[in-house]
Amino acid sequence: MVTMRDIAEKCGVSIMTVSRVLNEPNLVSDATKELILEACESLGYIPNSAAKALVTKETNMIGLVVPDVNYYYTNIIKSITLTLESRGYGLLLCPYDHRKEKEAEYLSYLLQGRIDGIILFPSSLNKDDYVSTNKATTLVVANRIIDGLDASSVSSDNYAGSVKIMEHILSKGYKRVGAIRADTTLGSFNDRLRGYKDVLFNNGIEYDESIVCASKGLFFHEGYTYAEQLISKGVDSIFAFNDMCALGVLKYCSDNAIAVPGDIGVAGFDNIQYLELFDHGLTTVDYNGLILGEQVSTLILNEISNPDFPKRSIVLDPELIIRKTV
Repeated sequence: MVTMRDIAEKCGVSIMTVSRVLNEPNLVSDATKELILEACESLGYIPNSAAKALVTKETNMIGLVVPDVNYYYTNIIKSITLTLESRGYGLLLCPYDHRKEKEAEYLSYLLQGRIDGIILFPSSLNKDDYVSTNKATTLVVANRIIDGLDASSVSSDNYAGSVKIMEHILSKGYKRVGAIRADTTLGSFNDRLRGYKDVLFNNGIEYDESIVCASKGLFFHEGYTYAEQLISKGVDSIFAFNDMCALGVLKYCSDNAIAVPGDIGVAGFDNIQYLELFDHGLTTVDYNGLILGEQVSTLILNEISNPDFPKRSIVLDPELIIRKTV
């Protein structure tokens, strides 16, 4: 393996000069810098990033701690990766599979000098769970707002998105709107339920808990199952709290010759990229995953480069995507 000593001997300079060119090039003349860089290229020298990190205290790596790497996070992860790469940073992906104990293990692992900062999709809204992480490194929270935690955050306004799609459903003449919500305490899904309830109330429609199903994971098969239950209770439309679940509803309708939107209206939430693979024309809400990824990445890099950079809480306005199903 080629070392800095090999480069130094080839160029007739000291090892310290080679090190300065690789780590502090502004301290070396242009002629010497060019000579050493050409030698590095010709000999195939690969810098030892671990050794460099010991000297500079920087790894140029960002930890991304997410509950999952499913369809919902695809655009977000893509956007984060591209934004970090454009600034010379890599990504260390840590999916904790919706398990709080695994999330804690990943955070502990990342804080052992492996990263310069962490983008966190938290499992909890309790600030005490993340105070120590926030003190130990640069932390930006994604998709949530954790009250009392002194960290920047970027989230999407799930309440506003729910209001937009419910108002659209009612504007199309539907009155008995069934819902498939998430059986979780996470704020984003609670906000979607709150929007659903408020739009009903504001339009003089009584909230009927019997046509609101609590799904374990808003999976495709759950949408299929709950569609049968809700339709048997006389709903004229179904608002599924994510797109994958809504696709399950559409599959049930297709299998049972139920016309959409003729017999029933169907709406989802998230505008996942997989919708492009189907010809259902699902009406949904775009939570702005690409923008969210870019924003969290930009925030964390700004804070890493400038510790005095002010903390920010950015809330994105989701977009109603009107297609065929409502």
